[in-house]
Amino acid sequence: MKEPEPQIRAILVLGGELTQPDFYVRLIKEHELIIAADHGADLLRGLGIVPHVAVGDFDSISRETMGWLLKQRTDCLSYPKNKDKTDGELALEEAVARGASEIDITAAWGGRLDHTLANLFLLRVARRSGVRSRLVEADGEIILADSDLKLTGAPGEIVSLVPLERCEGVTLRGFAYEAEGLTLEPGDTRGLSNLLINGRGEIMIGTGQVLIIRSRPGRME
Repeated sequence: MKEPEPQIRAILVLGGELTQPDFYVRLIKEHELIIAADHGADLLRGLGIVPHVAVGDFDSISRETMGWLLKQRTDCLSYPKNKDKTDGELALEEAVARGASEIDITAAWGGRLDHTLANLFLLRVARRSGVRSRLVEADGEIILADSDLKLTGAPGEIVSLVPLERCEGVTLRGFAYEAEGLTLEPGDTRGLSNLLINGRGEIMIGTGQVLIIRSRPGRME
């Protein structure tokens, strides 16, 4: 009998802000594969965590950190500055190529707004690759969903739904504001600021993609 493939959890550390270092140290160390996207290597060095891989054109990384990566024998994958993809997307592709079955993305906020939005939509790139992903920060997480899922968190946790396209058959159970067969259009604010009642909720989606934004990191099933 063929042995099952190992489940590899990867985390991509981008070049944004890390506002609560203790949280990020705990988060990053939960993963088997740590990939830094350019300046993300500086952030990891500041936390005392050595990445397995560093990816990018390395135009935003300090000389000291590059020397540290080489000393630590981190696998550094260098790309030209003039390229068709961001360092974050290259890091995601590398995680998929190395067999990641689940990818967390962090340090995605801060700096240029265009990069922040592009980092958010890496969730769609991961979905096209058939890999589960979420964007995780100290103040919450974002999941891209197009099918049924269960959430586990703290009672009273804020959960918002932001449709990326027309979403039909949206059903919510276990929330302060429940729904059955709801239709959400892009721009609708009806899905904002819902609350988990007893720490468990179910979200069912008939068609379409929706961003699920949580006020604190929790569990998805």
